[in-house]
This record gives sequence, C-alpha cells and structure tokens, in this order.
Amino acid sequence: AAALIAEQGLPVVVTGPGAEHDLVAAVAARSPGVVSMAGAFDVPKLAALLAGAVVAVTNNSGGMHLADAVGTPVVALFAGTEDEGQYRPRSVPSAVLRVPTDCSPCRQFRCPFHLECLDVAPSVAADAALRLADNAE
Repeated sequence: AAALIAEQGLPVVVTGPGAEHDLVAAVAARSPGVVSMAGAFDVPKLAALLAGAVVAVTNNSGGMHLADAVGTPVVALFAGTEDEGQYRPRSVPSAVLRVPTDCSPCRQFRCPFHLECLDVAPSVAADAALRLADNAE
C-alpha cells in the first residue's frame, strides 16, 4: 500500500517501534521515496507527524486512535480480534478495512488460523487512503 500511495505523489513515512526496524525498513525499501522511521517517534512526536499528514494508514492500534485524536483521516486495517464498531475512528473521515471471518471477534493474541481477517489487498488500502486524501484537500 505504501508503494501504491507513493506512486500517486503523496509522501509516505512508515513508522513502528524500534523492535520492528527491519520490517519497517523492508516495507519502505519496496518503493523509491518511502521513508523508514521505525523507533524514531515517541507519542508526542508521532502525534505531531500524524497531525501534519493528509491521511494515515494504520492497523487497529494506538496510531489509529492518535490519528483520530489529532484530526487526520485514517484508513484502519482491522484485525478480527475486536468488534470494529466499538473501536473504529469516530472523529474523522475513515475507512475501516477487514476481511469478514466467522471467528471474529476472537479476542485472541495469537491467531490459530492464518490471519484471514487481515488479508486486505494493498490496492484496497491504497485506494481508500487516496480517496480520503483527495477529500481532505
């Protein structure tokens, strides 16, 4: 999704905790111009980054809630662990993406299957982000 968004001319920063440095770097390396910044932000700095973004693409995590809190439209890729109606962004334009599965909401920390609930095509996430970005301008 990062590569597809960058191809359309939006600047893309991929973040995550320092423990995911290699994963974040691998994602960013797939596309010219995508910046890897794993471990670079504490919560206030991440809030500032998100506040300046046109759109955020996150999983259902603190980043999603932080984007919502600072007024940034958000695409949230929701795992089947939770009921997205309870935790979805409420204050900003958003797209909540998840593949419906019979086991959701499972409330599991480890998926006994193959994370089918997260099998959202990158093009679907990128298209949702680009639509929200276009509407924000």
